[in-house]
Amino acid sequence: MQSLREEIDGPLDRRKLATILTKVVSGTGEQRTPHLARYELFLAGIRDPSLHSALIELRNASLEIAVTLLQGAGLPEPNRRVQLLSSLLNGLLFDQLTASSEALIDPETMEEVINALFSLPPASVVEQQEGESTQDSIQDA
Repeated sequence: MQSLREEIDGPLDRRKLATILTKVVSGTGEQRTPHLARYELFLAGIRDPSLHSALIELRNASLEIAVTLLQGAGLPEPNRRVQLLSSLLNGLLFDQLTASSEALIDPETMEEVINALFSLPPASVVEQQEGESTQDSIQDA
């Protein structure tokens, strides 16, 4: 969690969020073991009801943090869409951990996923629209 806070360091936009999420789902390096341990623990929680409720609380706390990140990136309806994003990221991470030695997704593709999930135009289109709107304002003046 500390490394995530350090990674954010300042305003969060879609590109920065995409870069962070790409690192989260990479499942490589020092993050591999904690990710594997988390999956193993959640699987144990299925078999052991005494673990299950604590794990659900942990999951819910993680989703609340994710909502805060999505709000920080200015994405619409983060409360409603966080579950879908979480499931998508978990699927990508699981595939990365179990089936692939190469990165499955890059920051640009992750940004496309975020844009599609949140029904947003790509950042380049937004920047172009903002540029056109600035030009229109200048011409109107």
